[in-house]
Amino acid sequence: RDKLYDGEVEHKMSDGEIFYCGTDLYLTVNDTLQKKISRDIDGYPEASVVVMDDDGQIKALVSSNEMSMDVLNQNIASFHNGELINNNLESSACGSVLKPIVAELLLENGKNPKITDKGYIEIDGATIRNAGGVAYGKIDLEDALIHSSNQYFIQAALSLGALQIEEGFEQFGIGSPLKTGFCEVDSYARSPKSDYALANYVMGQDVLIS
Repeated sequence: RDKLYDGEVEHKMSDGEIFYCGTDLYLTVNDTLQKKISRDIDGYPEASVVVMDDDGQIKALVSSNEMSMDVLNQNIASFHNGELINNNLESSACGSVLKPIVAELLLENGKNPKITDKGYIEIDGATIRNAGGVAYGKIDLEDALIHSSNQYFIQAALSLGALQIEEGFEQFGIGSPLKTGFCEVDSYARSPKSDYALANYVMGQDVLIS
């Protein structure tokens, strides 16, 4: 670890007593690991990786849309693509990582339904599709997790109901400050007020981690 800043400061009290306060700042990034991850995610837009020790030391922090000073004007012109944004530090939708929570809620309620996944579902006049519009046919919970089927988990959420889904998510800290042991992270979840909102909710599109 390299010390970047000597934060310990000596203070002398009026009675002559001396005490020290402040915190030193260290660089904990592992250069070899940082370079390896940068190579591994090259070509995957907006990918970001954070690797931490148990005590919260950051070992690698990579955002693939890196700004190059050589093409600064080009980067600014395409700002909407995220070249000037460090994706590690931005709030983002959870996405499909919430589907295992829905799976847990199904199992807690003794449910393992089988459905016919047509690749899309119509809800409140809107069409929600699987990634790439892929239809997986007859699938159960295990298949749904393997393929990350939007259709399966949307139908599962509708069968459980918004209240049960929301309460279940709260058990996993969604919508509450997340105590990580070395800092506090905010999460935001908007209560689903319609079937369409619930569908987006379980796909992680209305849940943010910052």
